[in-house]
Amino acid sequence: MMPVVVGLSGSCWLNACPLLLHRIRRPSRDQADRSGSRLPGTVTSAREILVGLLAIAWACRPAVPPDEPDAAVGDQASTDDGEGPSLAEIADAIDPGPRPALTMELPAWLVPVLAIPATRDSRALVAEAKDEWARWKTSGESAGDAAQVQRLLGLGRALALAERAAGTVEDADVEALLVLERIYALLDAPSLANDRNAFSRLLQAFVAAVASQQQQQGEVEGLAAIDELSRLVFGVLQKSGELHRRTVAALLRKAPEHPEIPAVLGRLGPKLVSEDEALAVGALRRALALRGEAATAEHWLDLASVCSRALDVRCAREALARAEALLPAAHDDALAKRLGNVRSLVKHAHRAVELSDAAGLEDGLERATALYELQRYDEALALFEQLHRRHPDDARPVVGQARTVLTDEIDFVAAFEILERAQPREHLDRTWYELAIGVRATALIYHVLPQLGGRGPDEIFAVLRPGLLQMREDIGAFEALGADEGRVLRFIYELGMEAWPKSRADDQAAMHALAEGLLARTVALRSDVPGSFHAYVLWLAAAEFSKERQAALGVLDVPPPAEHADALAVRRAQAAVDLVAAWDARERVDGMLALVDAVDDPKRPAAVRRLVADGHALAHRLGRPQDLAALERRYRKVHDEGGALDPVVLNNLAVVLAEQGRVEEALLLWKEAADHAEDGQGDLLQLNALSARVKARGAQAAERAELESLASSGSHAEVRLLARAWQVEIATGAERREALAVLREAAKEEAKTNFRPRNLPGQGGVILRGSVNVGVGYSSLEGLQIQLDVTGVPWLVVPCPVAIPE
Repeated sequence: MMPVVVGLSGSCWLNACPLLLHRIRRPSRDQADRSGSRLPGTVTSAREILVGLLAIAWACRPAVPPDEPDAAVGDQASTDDGEGPSLAEIADAIDPGPRPALTMELPAWLVPVLAIPATRDSRALVAEAKDEWARWKTSGESAGDAAQVQRLLGLGRALALAERAAGTVEDADVEALLVLERIYALLDAPSLANDRNAFSRLLQAFVAAVASQQQQQGEVEGLAAIDELSRLVFGVLQKSGELHRRTVAALLRKAPEHPEIPAVLGRLGPKLVSEDEALAVGALRRALALRGEAATAEHWLDLASVCSRALDVRCAREALARAEALLPAAHDDALAKRLGNVRSLVKHAHRAVELSDAAGLEDGLERATALYELQRYDEALALFEQLHRRHPDDARPVVGQARTVLTDEIDFVAAFEILERAQPREHLDRTWYELAIGVRATALIYHVLPQLGGRGPDEIFAVLRPGLLQMREDIGAFEALGADEGRVLRFIYELGMEAWPKSRADDQAAMHALAEGLLARTVALRSDVPGSFHAYVLWLAAAEFSKERQAALGVLDVPPPAEHADALAVRRAQAAVDLVAAWDARERVDGMLALVDAVDDPKRPAAVRRLVADGHALAHRLGRPQDLAALERRYRKVHDEGGALDPVVLNNLAVVLAEQGRVEEALLLWKEAADHAEDGQGDLLQLNALSARVKARGAQAAERAELESLASSGSHAEVRLLARAWQVEIATGAERREALAVLREAAKEEAKTNFRPRNLPGQGGVILRGSVNVGVGYSSLEGLQIQLDVTGVPWLVVPCPVAIPE
């Protein structure tokens, strides 16, 4: 089942993939500094608009199973042995007939964005498409929105190249069809292409905001581009399914003996089950027959899953038994989890069939829940609605209805309306309140707020107030049930209500006092709910703002709740790097290294492996010398295994190269990082490249002018201060004394708006670009979702001999 998460974060979360939307209005320097985090700026170019739309679409995509390795050419079983329908029969059943390609009529301005060559050589186009697809598969989930979007642009380019190489399906080369089949399968997400779901709401909000800005700037071409792009994105989501079936049908007819055919059928089967259960089962049976003795436990689990969804209990049990018999003696955690999930599906199928004539409430709820787990959403919803009509005071059928529309259609507005209409009085348990709080929070942001465009903050708050008060009442009832999350939510709610007026004041003294007092308040929160995951995270985040050195660093001495130790290991390591960098805490370096090394695992995401390298780089700067060549290898490994498009990885690797005297190599990396940089990152990359040149070659008039520009107009306080420190370094005599006085005065002024306890960079040579993640939402699999965290993203800088005053 596809996990769906909606939330109050300015994000569309699916598969735990949050995406922060660009803020359209560029903040003032003071606002940017007060935020403590990167505030993306104005979206102006067609490429940036495309970036926004692609990123929203990808964040909201359905779950995609791991891509199967390319098949090795070799013997395979007969294509006609009685195991399910023949390949020809499958092809005839699924072929929707001719369909236009997705990218053949791209807007003219989009062609150069995707770098589509003019050649008509189909072999060359297929080769390029395969290369792009290979890069897509190996690039990994890189950190940062811009890096992720580069992957998506590569995927779009692979699609465009393959469609041009294929021409018409009837005349297409098999290799082009194989690339297209995989991409169409990946993009097939018709549930996103309606006007009520979370994706649509995000897309509409994004398009409206950008359109408003384009209109204000008189950019008529930009308005047209937005319209073209939104139609293109929806078209891709709506049409990829039919194109996938058309392409599979062509492959089954043209290349029935190709070794990739079993994998093609394996991707097809689950997509057919909601339309033709027998054909879905038959496609997977045919795939297994083609695989013969090469079929693995995973392949039999695929059949067991689809048979369960089709309520074919006998087939499901037999396939599960075959899978269990083929399990390797030492199978990994992922396979063990998959096995557990499929066993549950088989049990749900059995109960759904067994209870088909049940009339009571409890049996009806069990059957409806089983149908929901089996993704038979129409039947589940109809049964939940019937139970609600018979038992209007019971909350459980209402929860079932809301969860079903959330999962099936990603329609939080419908879920919100179901909850608002129902008003049940019985079984108002934790499940009810988790859903009510999460869905209401989402509705306020994506349903109510977009209708208030053009109104002032006070008027907006007045409109939202009734919903917020109802949420506060639900939070109180949730807490009264003994839920730790209820206490945490009350903390967040009260903090938000207190911060709202203070954050809008011209004088930010009260807001600074609020931030500085957070650590003591989170200590009190943890004493109330010592086992809470979220309370521990809030405590770590609050330490970032404390001006009490001992208290802030002391959080590193307290382990997380035992039941959450593994889940919080990375967050604790991040806190150690942040706090050691913020305080130049040399005495804490060994402990920091122990925490980062504990999460050093090649299976971790690139951002975590980068954090490990950052920890060792910081240790090197703070008195624990590291072998620079070994440090370089750490960063290069992250770069090569998922971080090639991450500007932070590129920057930090460049700094390490510069420290080894390889300035020219470093300059090339900073240039590459600038190509992938997000808003507000470019000036830091510029300053690092400039600093390396000055350190290696000295400062001429051009370098002095560049430093002055960054010192006066840099987008972040740290850049401005570091540029002034370099101005002191290159000056002599009276000019140096004057530059030092200017640096000291600037440091005092910047400290007034700095929420961190000290100006950075310090001795560790690290700038912490803040990352703020705030959200409340609901997951169809895990219930209530809470995110409230502040972490730093460590950017190494070329060390300046002149220290920045605190």
